[in-house]
Amino acid sequence: MSNEEPATLKKRRAKSSKSKRGCYTCKVRRVKCDETKPICVRCEKNGRLCEGFGYSKPLLNHQGRCADHLSHISSGTFQTRDEYRHFEYFRRHVLLYLTGFDSQSRFWNETVLQFSEASPAVLHAVLALSALYEHLDGSSNGTLAPHKLVLQHYNRSIKYLRQAPSSHPVEFALTSCILFIAFESAQDDHKMALFHLQNGLSIMKDWRTKEVMSFEGRQTREDISEIIRRLDMQATTFLNSRQPYLAATVDVESLDNNSGSSMSFSNLRSAQSSLDKIEIRLFYILTTKSSTLNLPWTRLSNHATSRQVLLQGIKVRFTQWKKAFDDFSEHEANNMNARDLKLLLLLELHYQTTSLMLDLKGDISPVSSSSDAQCTRINELSKNLILASSNPKSTFLVDTGVIAPLYFAATTTSCVCIRQQSLDLLRSISWKEGLWDSRIVVQIAEHLSVVEESGLVRIDVSGGVPELADIFSASVRSGTQV
Repeated sequence: MSNEEPATLKKRRAKSSKSKRGCYTCKVRRVKCDETKPICVRCEKNGRLCEGFGYSKPLLNHQGRCADHLSHISSGTFQTRDEYRHFEYFRRHVLLYLTGFDSQSRFWNETVLQFSEASPAVLHAVLALSALYEHLDGSSNGTLAPHKLVLQHYNRSIKYLRQAPSSHPVEFALTSCILFIAFESAQDDHKMALFHLQNGLSIMKDWRTKEVMSFEGRQTREDISEIIRRLDMQATTFLNSRQPYLAATVDVESLDNNSGSSMSFSNLRSAQSSLDKIEIRLFYILTTKSSTLNLPWTRLSNHATSRQVLLQGIKVRFTQWKKAFDDFSEHEANNMNARDLKLLLLLELHYQTTSLMLDLKGDISPVSSSSDAQCTRINELSKNLILASSNPKSTFLVDTGVIAPLYFAATTTSCVCIRQQSLDLLRSISWKEGLWDSRIVVQIAEHLSVVEESGLVRIDVSGGVPELADIFSASVRSGTQV
C-alpha cells in the first residue's frame, strides 16, 4: 500500500479537524476513530495507538487551557498503549494533584510536558510517577503488575541519564531529579528522596554559576531553581537541624545591605519568589550554630556579621514584604480567580508561619499572646485552603502546603483550644506534602500535648520529625512502597 494519502481522505480529514477534537483515522491503518476518550476502542482493538487524542492536537495543561506554545507529542514518543495512557493520566490528573494549592507553576504546567518529548529520561520519570500515583490512587488497570511497571520506567529513566551524562542538558537532568524526589517522597522513602535532592542541589549550584544567553534558557533555569529551592527548604523544616544548601542562591542581593529598600509586586509569582528568598535566608541563619557568620549570598561583605543583626534585617524584609503583598492584594482583589485566591491564601499562610518562627526561634520578639493570635491565623488560613482544595482524594502533593504550618502551630501555641484546632485540621487532611505526612505529625503533636498538659517537663521540640517520631515510636514510613 502506498504511503501517500488519497486526496479525498485528506480533504475529509481537514474538514473533520475543523469541527472535532478527535481524529478521523489512524495513520497506519485506515481505521475510523469512534471518538472515545482517551483512546478510541476501534484503534485499540486493531492494535494501534489512536492518534486523535494526545498526538496530533496541541497539549492541554491540567486546567484545560490549550497550550499552543508547547510542543506536540508525536506518535513515536510512546512505545506502548500503556505508556500513552500513563502520560495522559499524568497530564490530566497527576499534575493537578502534584501542584496542590499552587496550580500556576510554569515548571509543572509547561516545562515537564515539554521535556517529556525532548528527553527519554524525563519521559520515563513522568511515566514512573504517573504509574505510581495511579497505583496509590487505587485506579491502576495496566497490563503489568503495578510494582513492575513503576520500577521499569524508574530504572529506564536512570539508565538514560547514566548512559551519556555529558550529552544530557542540565535542565533535563534536574527535571528528572525533581521527579525522582517526588517519586521517593510519595513512597515515604525519605533517605532516597534526600539523596536525589542533594544531587539536584549540587547540579543546581554549579548551573547557577554558568552564563545562559537566551531569555528562554534563563526563564527555564529560574523555574527549575524555584522548585529546587522549595524542596531545599522543605527538607530543612522536616529535619530541622539541616541547613539549606543553596543559601538563597549566590546571585541574590544582600539582605542586610538592602533592608532599607521598599518592595512592590506586579503579580503573585513575584511575591512568591520574593517570600521564598527571604524564608530560605531565615532558615540558613536559624540553622547556623555560630553567633556570627559570613553571608554566603553576598560578595560585598568580607567580615562576619552578628546573627542577631541578620535576623533583625530579615524581620525588616518580612515587614516590607507584607506591606507590598497587602497593597497588591487590595489593588488586584477584583481581578483574581479561584486559583489566584488559593495562592494568595498559601502565601499569607507561609508568611504567618515563618514570621512567627523568626520571632520565637530567633528571639526577635518576646513570647506573648501575639504568638497565639498568629497560630489562630495559621489555623484559619489552613482551614480555608483545605476547604478550597479541589482534590480531596489526592494522595500526594510535591510542595509544602498546610501540614508543616499546622504542625508548627500545634507545637508552638500554649492555648489548648488553638492546639486542638490545629490537630483537628491535620486529622482532616487525606494527603501528604512532600516529606510531610499529617498522620505522623499528628502523633508527635499529640504526644507533646500530653507531656505538657500533664505538667511534666516539656520535651524540646527542636528536633526534626524523624527524631521526634523515634522518641514517641511513631513510624515515619507508612508502607506505601510498590
